[in-house]
This record gives sequence, structure tokens and C-alpha cells, in this order.
Amino acid sequence: MKTLSTTFLDNFSSREIHNGMEEILTLYAKDVLGDKQIDKLRLRYHDMKKNFDNVTHDALPNYKNADEWVFSEGIRPHGREADGSYYQDTSSVPIPVTHHLFRHLRTDFIKKHKEAGHQIDGAVLGLDLPIWFNLSSKNKIMIVAQDPLRNPKWYYECNAAICSSPFGQHGREHREKGGKRFSLLINNLVDNGYGVYLTDCYKYYLCGWSVTDGKKIKSPLTKDVEILRAYHDIILKEISIVEPTVIVTMGNVARNALNNILAKDNLTILNLPHFSGAAQGRILQSTAFHHIKANIGLPIDDNSTIAQAKVFTYAICNNKAF
Repeated sequence: MKTLSTTFLDNFSSREIHNGMEEILTLYAKDVLGDKQIDKLRLRYHDMKKNFDNVTHDALPNYKNADEWVFSEGIRPHGREADGSYYQDTSSVPIPVTHHLFRHLRTDFIKKHKEAGHQIDGAVLGLDLPIWFNLSSKNKIMIVAQDPLRNPKWYYECNAAICSSPFGQHGREHREKGGKRFSLLINNLVDNGYGVYLTDCYKYYLCGWSVTDGKKIKSPLTKDVEILRAYHDIILKEISIVEPTVIVTMGNVARNALNNILAKDNLTILNLPHFSGAAQGRILQSTAFHHIKANIGLPIDDNSTIAQAKVFTYAICNNKAF
């Protein structure tokens, strides 16, 4: 039986692609981070795959029989200490942005707010690198999130992109806690023979920070035509590489974002509620949700996370929106 660990970042091919992983890494170097970052990207994907079952240093005492995450030289978490030590409670890492279109996003954002008289001490630039499971399968599902949220409090002085993964699914701690719902869903889809590819439609996230006020300064979703065109092209290239059977968005924001980026493309998109604790009202009030639950033989009063993961699995496998 396949497991998430054995199918994580598996190599895959499609009709015209022989090495799917290399194609994705090349795409994100060329079109997102900048060509100069290809070596760091290779190290990052190596580290994510190698450390899939490992935990960060600070979490180690809470896990029995777990090994500590090992970072490659030059691709370690951010840190503020004078001795060069890095954060011990995260597996997110900074990677410089040298792409001509995105390299000034953070500095321009800070400059704009300072010129407007706002109290801003810096900003975080977030990027989720796409990850996947079991893409060697013929049936592939692309799940698209909105953008890579980051907390600027911990990264406001860092000029590089803080890189994680959609829904934090590369990290064991997040898969077993805050991201457990998505982990259950992905596991169900893999058990049903599907490959799962996770990505964001808005590749970069910006949020400023005021040390004095202790407040975030959120950036609205970009309306820059050139950047939106770039995001559009990147998503289409991901679709071309992965060749998904189904494209899924979760939540209205992700749906609107993807529809905005792919407005003129004839692609079938399955829209579902965001699979999170915050969206419980939307999920449990859906008549279609309870209809699917009855269809697959779940008790009417079973609204557990496991039951919800089964409903979402059925909806995705059978292209049923709710």
C-alpha cells in the first residue's frame, strides 16, 4: 500500500515530459525565483524529500522515534542572532529572489508605505513551492490555494522569499496538527489511486510589519497586469507539466483568484469550500455535503474531520462541487 512518505515528490512523466520534477524546478527557477536559484531549489527539494518524516529541533522532545530535520548548507531557516544561528522551530527557508519581475516586490512595497507616511519597519515576502504525491499515477489532481501567507513579525527584515509549501504539507508537525485535514484528504486521494499536486495561484505574498505598533500591514492581492500575466503563464505551464485530470480550488478566495488569472482559458475547475476549521459553517450548512455523506454511508451526525475528509475525497474523485 502506498503511503504519503513513499509517494512524496515522486518523479513523474507525461506525454511530452520525461522528468517532471526537473521541469517543475526549472519552471520555478526561470519564472518565479530567477535562474540563479536553481541550485538552491534542488537543495530545497532534496531536503523536503529527505526530511518528510523528521521534525524541527524545538519539536523533537514531543516526538518519539523521530529524527531532527537536517538542512543542507546554504538553505537553512532565517535567524536574527549575531552568531548566525537560525530559527529552530520551522522548516521554512529563505531563498533570494533574482527574477527581474519580482526581485523588487518587497522593497517597493516598503518604500510605497513609507512615502505614504505609514509606520513600517519591513515586510515578509512569502512563496510556497509546489509539492506533490503519487504523480506517477495516471489520474492527477491539482489543488490550487490562494497565496502563501506568512507572519511578518518573524521575517520583516529578511529580503529573501520565505519558502514553505501549500498547506505546510512538506512538514510533519504541520501535517499532524494545523494541516491534518489536508493530510487526511491527500492520503485518501492517494489511497484511491490519484496523484495530488499542490500549488498557489498567486505565487508571492507580501505583508509589512510595524515594530512600534506591533501590527501587520497587509498587501491586497496584486492587480498589476504584468504580474498577473506572469502568474497566469506559470499556472498554465504547471498544468501542461502535470496534466491534471481535475483542477480543484478550495474556498471563494482561491476560486476567484484562479478564475481571475485563468479568465480566458477553457479549463474545468471544481470549486469546493476551504477545507479548514475556519470554514466549518460553510461546509456543514451545505446540503450537497450532507447528501454526499449519506451517499457514501456515513452517519448523519458524523461531522468529524475524518468524515469530512471522506466527503471531500468523494467530491473530488467524482467532480461534485458543493
